[in-house]
Amino acid sequence: MDRVYFSQDVLSKYEQNPVFTVDSRGSVRHSQWSLVRSVARIGNGLLLTAIGDFSTEVPTGEWPHWGHYAVSPPSKADVDTMKQETPVPQAVDTFVTALENLSSSFLELPQRVAPEIAGPLWCDRVEGPKKQLKFVYSDTANEEEFLMRATLASGFVLDGLALAALGGLLEAVDGKLIKSCKGASLASRKLLERLALLSFVVTKLKPKKDQLLQIICNAEGASKNADPELQVELEKMNSQLRGEFLPLAQLHDLRSSGGVAHRQSLGKVGAAASSMGLPKEKWARRDYLELLRLITASIDCASGHMLAAAEAWHSAE
Repeated sequence: MDRVYFSQDVLSKYEQNPVFTVDSRGSVRHSQWSLVRSVARIGNGLLLTAIGDFSTEVPTGEWPHWGHYAVSPPSKADVDTMKQETPVPQAVDTFVTALENLSSSFLELPQRVAPEIAGPLWCDRVEGPKKQLKFVYSDTANEEEFLMRATLASGFVLDGLALAALGGLLEAVDGKLIKSCKGASLASRKLLERLALLSFVVTKLKPKKDQLLQIICNAEGASKNADPELQVELEKMNSQLRGEFLPLAQLHDLRSSGGVAHRQSLGKVGAAASSMGLPKEKWARRDYLELLRLITASIDCASGHMLAAAEAWHSAE
């Protein structure tokens, strides 16, 4: 069947209208009409569908809009090039799956430490941000698009954390673990990092429960009264953990300095982006995809530490 091709920008009209639903394949659904059959994305460049399906599923009143974004059939070389870039919706789906896996990994820990704690560590509390993270990212978008999506991603991660469950688990291990070793309250990201470090320590060293607070403070450098060799090992573990969490830390800085919800400081934004290996300015879609990849990898590391700690506690029982 003959196919017709469109720039994916054709979907923006429908993504931004709440009466429509656009899924990860590029299908468009409305209460009165839908373009579903034979729809597919090619990378982040084109949308294709069979001409017969288009003519029967899309009302004629919408044809001028689609015609504005119609393009000639691409060459095989062009298709191969576009397919090398991960589609934005696919990258977001992978990112969301990592968060769901993080929540599942967390649920293994209370069974070993504090069975009274129930509920997920993270959940998608508001549907809107996930939809916006998947919106078509145009080739012509300016750097403000990157900042907006970085802000959305940061809120999506941090605002979805269940602080009661996170803090409750740490308190069940030791009441002082919900604060820094100097006594300051820890924000959600820092609590998650603290739990990941705790999990890492439990897995590697299998210490007694009453030793954990002191070991954590030694690892974080707040005190250094451990055996010298152990102190070196603890600091290496903390350094590794902080490296794994760097994307989440810098994601917070992108949010607080990007100017979407706070006063903009492009210098701080550039420094945060650069620390992750991204450009200091002129961000484009490829940088957004790399940001999502880095955040996903960071979350996967945290999940791995929690699962390993749950197994270590189980073995010690």
